[in-house]
Amino acid sequence: MGSASVEIGNVRALPAEPEGGRARTAFAAQALADRQVQEALSGHRWRALHVEPLLEKNADGELTAGAFEATYYDYSRNQAVRARGKNGGALDVRLAYEQPLPSREEFLAAVEMVAQSRVWGPLIQSGAVGTYDPMPPVLQPEGDRPVERTLFVGLASKERRFNRIVAVNMVRGEVASQAVTPRRSLATQRTCGVPTGSCHGRPSRGTGGTALIQWPKDNPVWEFTVIRPTASSGTNCSGIELRNAKFRGHLVLAQAHVPILNVQYDNNACGPYRDWLYEETCFQANGSLLAPGILMCSAPPQTIFESGQDGGNFTGVAVWETADPAADATAKLVMVTVCQAGWYRYIMEWRLSLNGTIEPRFKFAGVSNSCICKVHHHHVLWRLDWDILRIPNVVEELSSSSWKILAREVSRRRTTGGGPKWRVRDTASGAGYQILPGAGDGAGTTFSGNDLYALKYHDNQIDDHRTDASLKVSTNLTPFVNNESINNTDVVVWYGAHFRHAVLENDSGEAAVGPTLVPFGWPA
Repeated sequence: MGSASVEIGNVRALPAEPEGGRARTAFAAQALADRQVQEALSGHRWRALHVEPLLEKNADGELTAGAFEATYYDYSRNQAVRARGKNGGALDVRLAYEQPLPSREEFLAAVEMVAQSRVWGPLIQSGAVGTYDPMPPVLQPEGDRPVERTLFVGLASKERRFNRIVAVNMVRGEVASQAVTPRRSLATQRTCGVPTGSCHGRPSRGTGGTALIQWPKDNPVWEFTVIRPTASSGTNCSGIELRNAKFRGHLVLAQAHVPILNVQYDNNACGPYRDWLYEETCFQANGSLLAPGILMCSAPPQTIFESGQDGGNFTGVAVWETADPAADATAKLVMVTVCQAGWYRYIMEWRLSLNGTIEPRFKFAGVSNSCICKVHHHHVLWRLDWDILRIPNVVEELSSSSWKILAREVSRRRTTGGGPKWRVRDTASGAGYQILPGAGDGAGTTFSGNDLYALKYHDNQIDDHRTDASLKVSTNLTPFVNNESINNTDVVVWYGAHFRHAVLENDSGEAAVGPTLVPFGWPA
């Protein structure tokens, strides 16, 4: 985009270059040149997996990319290599017998090995079967005993009369000649879900795509930085990420995103899984680019949820207006994306209204596979880093018809009536936001954790640090609730919602889950 802004309709996009761009690229080069990293990888067969931003907050409460972590896999020694630090600074390099999530390039390398194998190759080359992304994506270690890095590749005919999962040992360079049934998965002739569509050229994790958005462009009501899923933050990334969001020129949220997303099946028919939100997949959207991977749409985009079809012409964040804000006070600016984790399709939206209301929404779909024929439950947790009119803020709970300040860190399970009711407020001005639960957001479980967490901000608590490559995939925010004061400080609220996905029961439950965030007492 260079240094010029882009104006399309009522939206202005200004250049923004956080961790999705030059800073991330510079760190990747620095890490590879680091003596410790070279000693760990030199002479070995290895692959770079991803570079993750590590964020820090400045005195104004706004976020910047303070540091990064680069992850590699050393196949020669069967171990992960992680390098963490700041651009230009010393790096902390750690070796670990763990199984990080595969990159898109690593998965495609495994697919190519299957396509060239003696048993499975002829089936693929003849066009009789195609490949798909199964769950789990990588072999899980049992206990403390390490396993050789093994990726899974799904093979299926169009009619699913043939459905197999193949193990690819990346350490030995071997493709199993017999189909496997990975723990926590199924591959049978009975399948459910939308037929898998084509999506060529899906972007890799770390692909940049960021813009500073002003809406409406004349006298903006909203100003915020939007980051596409591939460049979002967190262990498993976090979908569409909003940063430094301002309503009527005043800071509301330093960061808003979904760092935790997991799935649990009834009777453990499959899973459980910890899913990820960096793998963008195709949907239908037409318009003009505001920035790489961020499209201003000329008509509402069509995802698998609306069209019932997987695939399309675009990956990234589609932006559109529900109406002309100059003529309709109910107009909203909507941002939508579709991410995939194996056979799951996740539709993530942010809806911003002229009156300051924020509606984060999540929808769920799946493409043809055996597991989703079984009843399962998706659990999505938003992390809302509130900086209302900058720091400090308080979190208040409605109790006996009056609002009371929560003095210390706490978590709550939602009740049948939708309570408890929380709000976040700037005590000096009285301005704040109320957090209204969605009608179908449900209540948490032991696996999903509680539904509301009020925490003091810490830059190392952006998520619970779990991945699908660990057998421990349940939500693990409880260790963060450790009695710290949250009275007039930098506060973070986690909000959980739950969706019962029952394909054979015509998808019981609400169409979308998510809270509604409503301002009050806001300065003009």
